[in-house]
Amino acid sequence: MSNAVSDIGKALHSLIDATVSIYPTVAPQNTSGTYAVYDILRVEPDMVKQEVSWADDATVLVTIYANTRALAQTAAKAIRTILDQYNGTAGTVYIDSAYFVTEQTEWDEDLKKYITITEYLIRTLNT
Repeated sequence: MSNAVSDIGKALHSLIDATVSIYPTVAPQNTSGTYAVYDILRVEPDMVKQEVSWADDATVLVTIYANTRALAQTAAKAIRTILDQYNGTAGTVYIDSAYFVTEQTEWDEDLKKYITITEYLIRTLNT
């Protein structure tokens, strides 16, 4: 599982970091402007007999933080354009498929930021 988690993180950085800064789980303290964090909720391997799984399906949350609702939704749309239906090599990781699942936008009172939470199903191949 840790290889799949590491691989997905590398792939997300490779694909998204030019659009918006993205961090694993928590952004560095005092990060400002629009940014994103990702969380890998679970990784499920394909079950095969007497072999290591050849593919892993991961449920990934990408949360965008921004000063306005419009900026949060614009960044979410840009990320969705990159990830949804993606197939190919991202960095050194082969993504067999990536699908958009859901999205919601809300206000975070503690951070004084709008957040847009998006969910993706990402399938990587273990080559």
